[in-house]
Amino acid sequence: MLSWLFYGGLLLLMAAILTTLLGRLLPAELARRIGFNSEGYTLAVVLAGWIQFVRPKLTRATRWQVTLVAAACLALALALYTSALPSQFKTLNETFFALSLILPYVTLPRPLRRWPPMASAGLLVAVLVGVASSPGAVAGGVARRDGRRADPGAAGLRCRRRGILEPTARTVSGLCYC
Repeated sequence: MLSWLFYGGLLLLMAAILTTLLGRLLPAELARRIGFNSEGYTLAVVLAGWIQFVRPKLTRATRWQVTLVAAACLALALALYTSALPSQFKTLNETFFALSLILPYVTLPRPLRRWPPMASAGLLVAVLVGVASSPGAVAGGVARRDGRRADPGAAGLRCRRRGILEPTARTVSGLCYC
């Protein structure tokens, strides 16, 4: 009973976020903060449902079908990424990219052999090195509050630290190094 309440509540919340109904039900600031976490809610619903309902039913003979699900998640992520849908839908591409890697990993039989964690760490290092080797990919996409792009060659960027995590805190402008 509790699991259906969990999944039903998260699915209703996701429906309210995706249809922008949440902004009419809650105060604007609260709805905005909740709406920014739609990726996490989607990941929670899919991953928890997978672990609770799908993973126990997989046998050694049917485990290969996880590849099809991972491929479907990757295809959906690419479709969302390249689509012209509104931002509340398009932002879910990140979640489906993550699910295409996480679902096969959580499906692996336990205890894990040595290679899955090492392969995952190697893949992470390769991605980080690839991203870090092109400075435009890291700092080129950073937009400042005034709408201009941040200068990747600058020694320091002016940033506002406290208002990021706690909007009621006094925001202090200072120099921070990235």
